[in-house]
Amino acid sequence: MPSNWAAFLRFLRTETERTGALLVVDEVVSGFRWSPGGAQQAYGVTGDLTALAKILAGGLPGGAVAGRADVMAPLAFEPEVRRGLPKVAHPGTFNANPLSAAAGVACLELVADPSVQQRASASAAAVRTGMNSVLAELGVPGSVYGAASMFRIELGGDQVPPPTDLRAPLPSQEPDVHWTPGIAEKALNLHMLMRGVALFGGRGILSIAHSEEVIATTVSAFRESVTAVADAGLIG
Repeated sequence: MPSNWAAFLRFLRTETERTGALLVVDEVVSGFRWSPGGAQQAYGVTGDLTALAKILAGGLPGGAVAGRADVMAPLAFEPEVRRGLPKVAHPGTFNANPLSAAAGVACLELVADPSVQQRASASAAAVRTGMNSVLAELGVPGSVYGAASMFRIELGGDQVPPPTDLRAPLPSQEPDVHWTPGIAEKALNLHMLMRGVALFGGRGILSIAHSEEVIATTVSAFRESVTAVADAGLIG
């Protein structure tokens, strides 16, 4: 995948407009996380259809598809005879679910404030910087990188990272290629879990609920866990 997402998305927008195709944007993860308007607002590109979930429903089951009025028109409740178009049925288990709707409204009111994304992103940057500093100090090859309030851990390769925040893998590694040995990742996840930090397949996502104390605990657990995994000879 491309390392320069903004340029890639602008290219897609240009090509879809040229060919008359729809640009469908998956914002299930990035929606309301990159910015109040998701990655599209952050990168200055607007799609024709957008898939949303997770934050949208405040942590409860739920999702949505948003888009241009003309593209969404077949879903409208307006009588078919008036529109001259057949209506497209839209059944769904959680359609109009009041609990998900209430949680979603409350959550969306919070994330409409851009300082929320800024705080969460700053916390993730602190984690990425702290973890890369640990790898640099221990001389362990790998990198911790990510965008917005997310981070991804990669161990191995042929470079020790600088003790700074990284938005992409080190230059010697292919962008977005998972190159941590499977056994090393599993060992790291278990060691982190034993120290009170739950990773998701070598990844993590932060929110405004994560305090400076939590960040410090996470980096400390990472130091101990990486040391244990490296001492076991599991990092290539």
